[in-house]
Amino acid sequence: MGEADCLLAVGDDELIKIHFHTNEPWKVLEYCSTLGEIHDIVIEDMDRQARGLQG
Repeated sequence: MGEADCLLAVGDDELIKIHFHTNEPWKVLEYCSTLGEIHDIVIEDMDRQARGLQG
């Protein structure tokens, strides 16, 4: 799925919520789409936020 420095996954048999830090979010979405439906996607550019720009 690409390199990451943080992964948090919480859920049960029906629903899983993940929080993932990566420079390649499309790889995470591609992999997750093979496992089931994806809802409520939020992708933020932390480099932009660190520079004071909108994420």
